[in-house]
Order: sequence, then structure tokens, then C-alpha cells
Amino acid sequence: MSSTKKTTQTQTYGWQQNPGSADINKYRDEIGKTYDTADPTIPYTYARMRESAKNRFGSPFGADYSPEVREAQQYNDLNEIDQMQGEANRIDSFNRKQGKAQAYGSLAGMTAPQLVGTGGTSVQSQSMLPQIIGAGASLGSSALM
Repeated sequence: MSSTKKTTQTQTYGWQQNPGSADINKYRDEIGKTYDTADPTIPYTYARMRESAKNRFGSPFGADYSPEVREAQQYNDLNEIDQMQGEANRIDSFNRKQGKAQAYGSLAGMTAPQLVGTGGTSVQSQSMLPQIIGAGASLGSSALM
């Protein structure tokens, strides 16, 4: 004798808003403060390079250059340092924008609504027909004997 069992399950889902927290609000505030501040070492580093370039021809043991050559070389060196500082500032700005985007992406993940199960049902039914047929067959066979 076999019986047939049937199970039907249903699930319901819904979006649950993240309530936020003081920590998340503090993190949101810190993102702006942290990534809006330029690297303070860039101006200092390039100011030192400019000083070195200006003092390069000041050594009494250095080669004897005419004032025009010395001035042209110094102008070239300072211009090159300015170009390098501009590039360093652009790289710093790009890195800060990338970091800010990543931080906001992380924040979005922490505050996004969550899909959660809100309930469900499970119904199990069993067919009695195989048991009835089996019982009738056994009664019929015992009546024949």
C-alpha cells in the first residue's frame, strides 16, 4: 500500500527599509570631510624641490655658467617642477574622487533596503484512495477464501 502525499508551500517577500544608525550617519559625514581634503604634503614637497633648484647654482665649487645660461636653466627647472606639482595635484584629486565614490558605494550597501521573507504557508495533503482500494482488495480476497 502506498499513499500519495502532496505538499504546497508559499512564501511572501517584502522590502524592509534600513533604519540607519548613529554610526552610519557619522560615516556619511566623515566621507565628505576625509575625501575633500587635499594631500598636504604635495605643496611642501615641491616647495623643497624649488628651493633646491634655486640653490643649485649657488655652490662656489660648481661650474662657471654665464648668467643667461644659469637663468634659463633655473627657469626650465622651476617650470618642470610646476608641471610635476600640477600632475601630483591632479592625481591626488582623482584618487580622492575614487575613494569618495567607493566610500559612498559602501555606504549605499549598508543602507539599502533588504528583501526579507514576511511569511509563508505550508499545506500537506494525503490521498486516501490507495488505502481505500487496498483495504477493499484485502476484504475481497479474504471473502473468497
